[in-house]
Amino acid sequence: MQYHSTTNFGLTFSQWLDIWMNQFMKIKLRPTTYSSYIQLINKHIKPKLGHIQLQNLSPLAIQECYNSLLLENLSPKTVKNIHVIIHSALKQAIKCGYINQNVSEAVALPKVERPEIKTLSSEQVTTFLQAAQTDSLYPAFLLELYTGLRRGELLGLKWDDIDFDNCTIHVKRSLVRVYDHNLKKTTLLLQPPKTKAGYRVIPIPDFVVAELKELYEEHQRIKLSQPNFNSLNLMFVTTQGTPIDPRNFERKFKQLLKKANLPNIRLHDLRHTVATLLLQQNVHPKIVQEILGHRDISTTLDIYSHVNIELKKKATSCLVEILNS
Repeated sequence: MQYHSTTNFGLTFSQWLDIWMNQFMKIKLRPTTYSSYIQLINKHIKPKLGHIQLQNLSPLAIQECYNSLLLENLSPKTVKNIHVIIHSALKQAIKCGYINQNVSEAVALPKVERPEIKTLSSEQVTTFLQAAQTDSLYPAFLLELYTGLRRGELLGLKWDDIDFDNCTIHVKRSLVRVYDHNLKKTTLLLQPPKTKAGYRVIPIPDFVVAELKELYEEHQRIKLSQPNFNSLNLMFVTTQGTPIDPRNFERKFKQLLKKANLPNIRLHDLRHTVATLLLQQNVHPKIVQEILGHRDISTTLDIYSHVNIELKKKATSCLVEILNS
């Protein structure tokens, strides 16, 4: 069945992308995803393919677009993300009767190399926490290293999410920075987890709970003189009581790494660190998956394969010591 209007036969791919995003995707995508789609469309897709009539778009044109972007040093992963957008937009165009086939299915995609997993050892974690102990954000980093939360999940925690009696935290949302294309600026907002696996309850040690209880009581004291302090009731805030910009939190992490004379890793690598340390202690991958909120256990097992290599190296070293003694 044909759904198109005859007045829309002259659509360019650029025009169709606008229709697709506004009419079909805006209501289903999370704000962060919608913003990233808009950015990729405006920066990379429209300049190279937007002028082409939707019905005249060809596999070769799309392939040339991808090849050109790779030559411009765009990463294979970003090119694959662009392909997801183009493929989805054309898939919807077929459903609406504008085109008969999805020409993006005929292109060759670049190989995406898995990034090397970088982690801190247990000794390095201790060194980092010692360096962070006098920092106002010490409770946040302490909690991070005992839960492996995503950055946004950590900064999106509210005091209602912690059960002081049962020593658990409930993960229900993330704090993210999103570009508002109408206001032409970025804003911070709270959004729910991307998948069901993101909603979870994580047990935390007594001493972490004690540290957080001290922070909670400090917030309550400040509110006595500043009623509007931390109006969102977030667990971790600036000295003014406002949400912590995720970028500033990342910068603080880098500063503390430097102070501790530790390798320059990403904040996200602390998640890998937590997973690695748990797996090294033979915690079942399924449990690690649930703690970290991985949607697929394959993500957890990717980290497990990294741990397995390290364990094999240690085993070989032990064998060398035995045979050389």
